[in-house]
Amino acid sequence: MSNETISDLREMVRTLRKEGFTEEAIALAANVSQPTISRILSGKVKSAKFEVALKIKSIFIQYCQ
Repeated sequence: MSNETISDLREMVRTLRKEGFTEEAIALAANVSQPTISRILSGKVKSAKFEVALKIKSIFIQYCQ
């Protein structure tokens, strides 16, 4: 994934957090660990699997648009 895409993913997770989702809930829905979500938020993740990005985007679209 490009840096732009990771940045977009980070913004989606931030928005989900603002909407009341916990890191744990996002992680569970995306089938990843909570520390992975934390690393995405902190900018420590430089790439993500397509499946993970797709799941996070799906959650974002369902609840934030």
